[in-house]
Amino acid sequence: GFKGATVQWTVTAGSATLTAPFSVSDDTGYAVMAVTPTAITTPGGLAVQAVVGGLQGSPVTFTATAIAGTIQTVTVTPKVDTIANGATLQYTAIAKDAVGNVVNTTFGWTSTAPSIATVTATTGQATALAGDSTRIIATAGGIADTAWLYVRALKTLTLSPADTVITALGDVIQLRYSALDNFGAPITSGLNIRYLTATPNLAEVDPLSGLVTVTGPGKAVILARDAVATSDSLVIGSATLQVNQVVAGVVNTPRGDTLLPVGVLGQSQIVARAFDRNGYTVPNTTFGWTSRDLRFATVSPTGVVTGVALGAAYVVDSVGDLKDSTHVSVVAAPGSALVKMVAPTSFSPASVTIGSGESVTWQNNDDVNHTTTSATSVWDSGTMTPGQTYTVYFPTPGVYLYHCAIHGALFMSGTIIVQ
Repeated sequence: GFKGATVQWTVTAGSATLTAPFSVSDDTGYAVMAVTPTAITTPGGLAVQAVVGGLQGSPVTFTATAIAGTIQTVTVTPKVDTIANGATLQYTAIAKDAVGNVVNTTFGWTSTAPSIATVTATTGQATALAGDSTRIIATAGGIADTAWLYVRALKTLTLSPADTVITALGDVIQLRYSALDNFGAPITSGLNIRYLTATPNLAEVDPLSGLVTVTGPGKAVILARDAVATSDSLVIGSATLQVNQVVAGVVNTPRGDTLLPVGVLGQSQIVARAFDRNGYTVPNTTFGWTSRDLRFATVSPTGVVTGVALGAAYVVDSVGDLKDSTHVSVVAAPGSALVKMVAPTSFSPASVTIGSGESVTWQNNDDVNHTTTSATSVWDSGTMTPGQTYTVYFPTPGVYLYHCAIHGALFMSGTIIVQ
């Protein structure tokens, strides 16, 4: 070798640093230079040239081949994310060596809480299963990185108004919902809320809008749920509507100046109806009854008028300050028909024909209790014990069906024909 030659070093391709721009050959003729690559990503990506001045021939060059180093870091993306229950999220990972070069490798994926979210072991796609949080881990070459995944799910569903008192049938109430997730945050989108009634005889509800229509007295219950929720993640909201009808008016049949003829010592039924502000009947209402002139007519607590003497009197029924009246005319006893109640559970005769303004008297000749009850609420004798009589006057032509309320229309019924 040639000792003492000065060798000039130059990086002709790629990126590297040299200890010095030249070096001198030793006793054996070798010149040494330390070359530190700053980035080698492809084979042949670095070329260094050595030149000795005054020598003939081509300069000496060499190339460096990029070889991936050992994995030193793994980075998962995204690091933190939140998705809805049932949704998916694709994760990616990058591995690098000590100098920051990307290392081509495969990753293994795991979830620390697979009941909350699973992740495909080879692709990194996560699927949310339940509301909570889990860690998604990517591993390669013994190096791992972790990402947090939060699964958002419906936790509470509240209806408003939650408790409402309704005073009339037919009222309409608009229900609205508010929803919170498992982290306590409001949910304003992504839900498919459906309403249903748990008491269909008391209230109807539009399944989409939550508009409730009251149809019966009592305690109505309306429910709401997310239509896409599964049985194991079902959250139900509820609202109650206490329907307490308030009487807004009363009306009699017959009423006002429509005369109700009653014979002396005869009886006739006044039917009173209470209704709420929407006109619906208020059942089980207790009425107060008063005769304005007891010289001519009296009235029982159930509205049965008894003629006392020839004349007229107004009979008034009331609920609180609400009142209605019937004009009772006590007349000489007109022609009448007699219907006997006999065993076994029958009216005799079962059908009678009378003239307008005449009466029918029922007489209990049986040894058990009976009633004579109009099918259209025109009269109701109440319980008639053996030997008791009951009379009704019929001022209006028509066909009147009746029955015994104790034994039922199927077994004991009759017909009055008024001409």
